[in-house]
Amino acid sequence: MTICVAMNFGAYALLAADTRTQWGDPPIWVEDGKSKVHETPLGIITGAGLTQALDAVRLRLESAHVEHTAHIRQIIHEEHAAAMERFKGQPVDRWLARTGWFFTYVTVVDGTSTLRLGLIHGNYLNELAAYGDGALYHVPPGEARIIAPGEATEAEADELHERLARELRPISDFPTAQDHFDHHRALAGTMVAVAASRYRSVSCAMSVGVHTLDGNIQVSAPVDVPAMPD
Repeated sequence: MTICVAMNFGAYALLAADTRTQWGDPPIWVEDGKSKVHETPLGIITGAGLTQALDAVRLRLESAHVEHTAHIRQIIHEEHAAAMERFKGQPVDRWLARTGWFFTYVTVVDGTSTLRLGLIHGNYLNELAAYGDGALYHVPPGEARIIAPGEATEAEADELHERLARELRPISDFPTAQDHFDHHRALAGTMVAVAASRYRSVSCAMSVGVHTLDGNIQVSAPVDVPAMPD
């Protein structure tokens, strides 16, 4: 189970995820070095949870003609339902309850271009589908969220969120936008390293994606992050 870190600063959004993939519960196969941040027709996306559902969504987004976030939500919902059918008789409800996605896109709000960071999580997917686009959760500018590894307890996930929130800084705290980005990229690496020190399903490496309000999108290759001291 991956850790995903997502931050929205209005001028840009940053997504990061570790690079370990595992299959089975308990895991019977583990692979490191897999980038989990990907470009979409609207921005960037990352996710954590059931590998088969995550890969299915990624493959469909690579070939789909996506013009609206409703299409991304539809793809996620359809692959959620397909996984329910494929793994019938297994604890798929539990797996999908730990599965979620962050994704970015630019839209117009009150006549102003706005960068959005959306979150869809398996715990709420059916509820979101029932209530339509308005129920999609958006991470507000200046805030960050984590999809915690599946092994994390609710209290541990809350502690990770709190640690991330404490280290967020406004752009005005830095002499340049690059300094602001460097701080928060390093913060994402710290969160990955903390999770890797606690959970076997998380690697001490990450890939990072950035989406700016003016439409620039960059996704890095996987890079190692400094391990937490013993």
